[in-house]
Amino acid sequence: MTPRSGATGLILNPTASHTHRNSGGLAFSYFTDEAPMGQRTFRSFNGAFSPLPDLEVSAFRAEWAGPVKLDTNGVYIRYTWPSLRGGSTLAVGAGLYQGDLDGWAAHLMLNQPLTPQQARRRVDLHTGLAWTTWRGGRFRGEDVVPFIGVSGKVTDRLSLNAEVRAKEDWALKNAHAFGVHLTLGKQWHVTLGMVNTGFSKTLRPYVGISWGISVFMPR
Repeated sequence: MTPRSGATGLILNPTASHTHRNSGGLAFSYFTDEAPMGQRTFRSFNGAFSPLPDLEVSAFRAEWAGPVKLDTNGVYIRYTWPSLRGGSTLAVGAGLYQGDLDGWAAHLMLNQPLTPQQARRRVDLHTGLAWTTWRGGRFRGEDVVPFIGVSGKVTDRLSLNAEVRAKEDWALKNAHAFGVHLTLGKQWHVTLGMVNTGFSKTLRPYVGISWGISVFMPR
């Protein structure tokens, strides 16, 4: 992924953001983690398109390389209700996963501006619930966990974000991340950060590159 949401966005968790009809984008993300079965590398490839205002459809492929290799393909659909009271946005999303990780995920997302929408240095609060079910492959189980994050624009081209997701049943700890998001020109975005998906003892470096609209990391 690179983030996508209100002003800036998050790395690990999806957020409620407004998209325009016929907009789209491509994204690539990479990081490593220290899972119990040994160090792994994670790569994801994403493509997204908005056929209608506030409706986004994306497809992705995620690959984990290491002592245990996992490959998963999926699709994700998100709809956003913009311009609620106080400038908030509400969104629902659902994704289907097929492969070594076989299951589905659903998200309820809320963005709440903490500064006036016209403010140059805008700050957004992102909250939500993630409902995940693994019904086959290498994992089985179901979990519902909350997540929260904050993102803020420092300049028109530089923004910061931080987030945490409660511990899932199959994880060692809660997932958390923070990063720096750079906009290069009108179409290119780069995210540099530190990530722990809940399977590592420490934070690990993360890099995401996208063209067009940004796409969050599928998980």
